[in-house]
Amino acid sequence: MREEVLTDELWGRLEPLIPVHPRRFRYPGRKRADDRAASEGILDVVRTGIGWNRLPTSVFGASGATCWRRLTE
Repeated sequence: MREEVLTDELWGRLEPLIPVHPRRFRYPGRKRADDRAASEGILDVVRTGIGWNRLPTSVFGASGATCWRRLTE
């Protein structure tokens, strides 16, 4: 069991700061990963110092590469 990285209180403060990306109607592509899952992955990588590609997808619901792309957007 992992400890909670992103509490509901912290997420409530961060969520309004994350821009909303509307999905394109034509050629929508792959559905975006959940913003909270990607944020939790980013915070876990920063907290533990593990590599992006070693982030467990099964725990956070977003791969390390997804979190990295979110951080650089």
